[in-house]
Amino acid sequence: MDAPPKRTIDRQVTQQKGSLGEPGGTNRIIAGVFNRILESADIILFVALLTLYVWVVLPVTAAKSPWKEVFILAALGVATASTWRSGATARECGIRLDNFPRSAALYGTSALAYSAVTLFWFRERLGRPVEPWWPSPRGVAWLLLWGLLQQYCLLSFLFRRLRKILRKDLLASLTAAGIFAFFHLPNPFLTLYTLGGGIIATLLFLRWPSLPAAGLAHMVSSLLAGGLLPGDVTGWMRVGPLYGWSP
Repeated sequence: MDAPPKRTIDRQVTQQKGSLGEPGGTNRIIAGVFNRILESADIILFVALLTLYVWVVLPVTAAKSPWKEVFILAALGVATASTWRSGATARECGIRLDNFPRSAALYGTSALAYSAVTLFWFRERLGRPVEPWWPSPRGVAWLLLWGLLQQYCLLSFLFRRLRKILRKDLLASLTAAGIFAFFHLPNPFLTLYTLGGGIIATLLFLRWPSLPAAGLAHMVSSLLAGGLLPGDVTGWMRVGPLYGWSP
């Protein structure tokens, strides 16, 4: 058998070298590593801001000071700047209405089923008097907006960034949901409730990216848990040091 020509061997060796053997390949690798570090720094800064908000700002200001809005806007600014820098489109972030009918049905059904399982688990507590938690129509509108903002941070920012960093969808889903649940410590109910809900939302977002549907599902699950379960189960829907303060 004749030996392959030397030019063929050289081409095969070059292919085996991968991107390092290509012009500018090293620069692309360095740029990729730098982008991952930058994306990780965005997540770390975001987590630091919200941790400070939950554990310092809320208890010190009794959750009534303009400072809480400053920290929320700062965290949203980090999330938005990171998303803009990544070049993500509004559609990729789930800011769209073309798939809303189907997405709303899927997210809504999932939220109802998840809430039903939770209520069934605490079925022995459902007969107890529940503190009036149902909000006014204006409060419902605020709850929807709050749900949209939280889902934007969870899905459009955290989950999408972690997918790029970790390169594994399931691991990114678990990590994003874990970070989301971390902000609800030390409330055991909300920590577990948001962990499960975060996993469901991120997995749905993979196939049906719809921020409006996710925000609506967030509002529904919050209303059902907070409105039907007693405060000693839900911790009065409070987090951080405020969890220990009963109304």
